[in-house]
Amino acid sequence: MEISLISSLTIAVITFINNQRLQRLTNEQQKKLVDINNTYQQESEKLKTQLVGEKSEQDARRDYEYEARKRLYQEY
Repeated sequence: MEISLISSLTIAVITFINNQRLQRLTNEQQKKLVDINNTYQQESEKLKTQLVGEKSEQDARRDYEYEARKRLYQEY
């Protein structure tokens, strides 16, 4: 009877310790995932901003060239 009680307590303690360790590791991994997600979101926003800027430049250049050609054709 003593051996089964000691075995049960030992298993309970080991299980508790392993569960605590697993919970700590899970929390650490979740924090890392949140950090990675935030980094990717920031990079995505930077790229979107860059693309919007480049599109605006292209649109402005196209409009300028169109108006320049239009004036040129009107003169000739």
